[in-house]
Amino acid sequence: MSPDIIITDVPYGQKVDWIGEEDNFVDKLLDSLYKICHEDTIIGLCMDKKQKVNNEKFIRIEKHKVGKRRFEILRIGS
Repeated sequence: MSPDIIITDVPYGQKVDWIGEEDNFVDKLLDSLYKICHEDTIIGLCMDKKQKVNNEKFIRIEKHKVGKRRFEILRIGS
């Protein structure tokens, strides 16, 4: 059974940071989530304004600025 909604707050380096050699951790996270999603799964992604979503498997439905953070709502692209 796949989740209908996933909400995540991406680390941005203040208290917690990504560890690894790759640069685009947000897209790696989305690649991992893609494996458990169904075609109607919605992903809410909260991140630093500098972090970008460049994953071709997902399309952005909405985006909002919330204080110093950016919140994007995504779904699997068709």
